[in-house]
Amino acid sequence: MKVLSAVIVVGAAASVGALSPSKGSCITREVGIIKAGTYIPNNHVLTAWGMVGVHGHIYVRCDNGVLTCRQDNGIADAMEMPKVNCEKANANRKLGVMIDPEKILLWPNQTMCYSYDSKFSKDKMKLMKEGWEHLKLTGLTFMTVKACKKHPNKKALCGGCKNFVSIRNDKPGCFAAVGYQAKGGQNFNIHDDCFAPGYGRFVHEVFHSLGIYHEHVHAKRNIIIIPSELKVARNNYMMKIDSVHTKYDEKSIMHYSQAAGVCIPQQKYKDVKFCDIVESEAQGCVEPLPKHCDKDASSVLGQRKGMSDEDIATVKAMYGCTQTGKEATIWELQNEQKAAAKKGKKGDDDDDDDDQI
Repeated sequence: MKVLSAVIVVGAAASVGALSPSKGSCITREVGIIKAGTYIPNNHVLTAWGMVGVHGHIYVRCDNGVLTCRQDNGIADAMEMPKVNCEKANANRKLGVMIDPEKILLWPNQTMCYSYDSKFSKDKMKLMKEGWEHLKLTGLTFMTVKACKKHPNKKALCGGCKNFVSIRNDKPGCFAAVGYQAKGGQNFNIHDDCFAPGYGRFVHEVFHSLGIYHEHVHAKRNIIIIPSELKVARNNYMMKIDSVHTKYDEKSIMHYSQAAGVCIPQQKYKDVKFCDIVESEAQGCVEPLPKHCDKDASSVLGQRKGMSDEDIATVKAMYGCTQTGKEATIWELQNEQKAAAKKGKKGDDDDDDDDQI
């Protein structure tokens, strides 16, 4: 389960020297950390500056031979990210500005406040009520802004009840700002279509508001990404290598499904090195295609029935558990993973294992 944001993904870029670019691919000029002459396959992306999933992250996208720069607005599950002038990535790089992943804040005192700021039908309100009840399994407290203002400890909750998830349905799609924004009402859009599977998609977006990213961006993921099948902005598929994470969970409510362009490859391809979304065939990997997918094995991906046991464990690792009195273990996890990464670098013998990075 993804928890905090990641450091820069220095996309495995390929020089065009001995490469014959495929149809629709792009060759870049210098953009942020991307070198001039970098080859990007059609429908692929590379980070130009910043941290994947964090507001301000800029990435370059190739669509049928046309390069554009997009800026991450920190909203998970958005259909598209806004275009920006690529010079912004160059300017940011020169400034040496870097975003601290620990700025993905957690809600204070294990309490999230919310407000319904659009009109919802009775059946949708019923589903959201069921979703909140299901979320109580995490041990967290979820309350309306009105209830917060009546709480005896209101000054310590949600910034004095001033910070809350503003639940709306006035835009297409289902998306939410990641983590505690601490600046009034924060983005949370849940259109009527999002309730087709019940309350599961609503719970998925609440998890984003709690500070949790998608499961399929896990550093230990075992899926392949089909560039031609992606349904939302490509930053939603970029691996977050340095995020603090718990065990990878295919059954997570935070995982995308086959319909969204991710799948488990067939067993006969177990020794094939497939290209990630930031890699190209020039690096000796194979472009993932729908024919490589194991449809039966992948059917577990993207379930929206409810939280898995690992989903609940992740929230408790982040926030602790009031029911048991156990404190959060997120910082211990972060230190362990940093130490493991540091140890791995020291033990690198510079042999061809580096080709697997």
